[in-house]
Amino acid sequence: MRLRWGFVVALLAVGIAEPMVAQQAAASDSPKAATPTGVWAKLDQGLDTTFTKAGEKVSVALLEDLNGDKLKLPKGTKLTGSVVKSVKQDKEHANGALILLFDTAVLKDKSTVPVRVTVTSLAPSPSDLVEKVEMGSGDVTDASASAAKAAGVMDDPNGHASAGSSTKVNGVKATSTIRGVVLFAPPDDKSSGVIVGQAGDQLELHKWARLNVVVTAR
Repeated sequence: MRLRWGFVVALLAVGIAEPMVAQQAAASDSPKAATPTGVWAKLDQGLDTTFTKAGEKVSVALLEDLNGDKLKLPKGTKLTGSVVKSVKQDKEHANGALILLFDTAVLKDKSTVPVRVTVTSLAPSPSDLVEKVEMGSGDVTDASASAAKAAGVMDDPNGHASAGSSTKVNGVKATSTIRGVVLFAPPDDKSSGVIVGQAGDQLELHKWARLNVVVTAR
């Protein structure tokens, strides 16, 4: 697959690079807080860079209770947000990609709570597992690693990471066990996660794909 730099430009266009760099600098001057525990959620709709457009609504449902020190959300709570960026794989972009932002928790009584969400892990939907889809996307391609480096989300851009194992992103470990899908999890208010397809094809996440999310009060 010929690697192209179009996707790098697409990520930079979102404007997430400068906030990340600034946040990293601020973090280096302050004590590190304990990392909140993530909980699993399932995607309420399929996403496909062939059709999914920026601005579309997206949501996940918690599969377990969240019991944080300052935030408690019961199982079934919806985390809602939008697609910040959808990059279609084409002649200009070597990799399809999605940038998602979840910013609101919707309780069963329809009341809402503003939240910050970081996606730290991706896993196949139960139907994918039943169909015995091969898990583990293998090595991160140069194109996806270069895109992440340009966006300022990789601690060690020269490291050879595997999407099936932990990839350290601004101090946050992000993993994916979905074949051909790489996750980068920039912890900021501009994005809950950058999801990159690595096979030179469109990026597709099936309905009920599972996301491990760290949720804190905004």
